Amino acid sequence: MPSAAIRYPASVFGYTSNAPADGGSVAEPFVAAAAITKGHAVELDFTTSDARVKTATTNGGTQLFVGIAQDGATAAGEVVMVTMFGMATAKVATNVTVGDRLNISTTTAGELATITAGVVVTLTSHLGQVRAVALETITTASSTNIRVLVARL
Repeated sequence: MPSAAIRYPASVFGYTSNAPADGGSVAEPFVAAAAITKGHAVELDFTTSDARVKTATTNGGTQLFVGIAQDGATAAGEVVMVTMFGMATAKVATNVTVGDRLNISTTTAGELATITAGVVVTLTSHLGQVRAVALETITTASSTNIRVLVARL
């Protein structure tokens, strides 16, 4: 008896292919817990019971970074594709230079910023952990979109 296989599981969410447009990246669909801006860093929302994602917070706490939202959501319950590894377009809150290590901004929710030299990584803080590497230089950052390489530790 022949068996049926779902070749592109993301298609059930309205996407025609699980292969990201950036090539070589890993992207998966997630349900938004609230509105999400395209290019924002997202984290798991532990206030829900079904692994939804929300815009990454600036509190420097024990957030669980998931990746960069490839598209936006205008409300909770919408599906967003999230680049979990590889190349993506992300919003940055600070000026960056090619090769800069980036983390979630401590001043602007969802945006990335350069890691301050001398920041010590601890088990209870995300500060200092590399979330992405800048692939472009930008000197007029203010919620600017740039290409980044999303890192997985």
